[in-house]
Amino acid sequence: MRKTAFAALAVLCLFSALVVFGPPAGAQQINKNLPSQVKTPPLAPMAAKPDLVIRKIWFAKWVDNPQVQPLVPITTDLVKGVKVWIVCEYANQGPGDLKGLWLLGYYVDEAMVTNNSLGDLNAGASYRGFGVYTPTTVGPHSLRCMVDYYKNVAEADETNNNKSMTFKVMEIL
Repeated sequence: MRKTAFAALAVLCLFSALVVFGPPAGAQQINKNLPSQVKTPPLAPMAAKPDLVIRKIWFAKWVDNPQVQPLVPITTDLVKGVKVWIVCEYANQGPGDLKGLWLLGYYVDEAMVTNNSLGDLNAGASYRGFGVYTPTTVGPHSLRCMVDYYKNVAEADETNNNKSMTFKVMEIL
């Protein structure tokens, strides 16, 4: 029992001496992974992100169901009090699928007039959003559509999320 305790004490003293004074001169260093030499594995590529973009915005004549009935673009000034569709053509042009809810907003003169809550959108997919609008003020105005206006979606490019145009509203007497 004394021999075992003595041997354990000797090993402990030797180990302590190596820690305090380092290995003897000429000894081979066992730990080659010093912090400056640690090789880290390359970072995994980031997951592909979606990229929502507005391709085109326009007004269409009112129909009861724009998903079924053909839309006719309005090429003249809008008429005060006459209901129309705001059409927003958008796409996910990024390499990643979009999962989850996001919002598409329609603004006239920078005031939101309506919005759509939308969901999953596969990479490369294009769709149309529709907003109802009835002009109330005669004169020149601006229309802006904006996808993901609360910035809930981490996108590859956040700078292409809106498109604007100008239009006029006239009054028929």
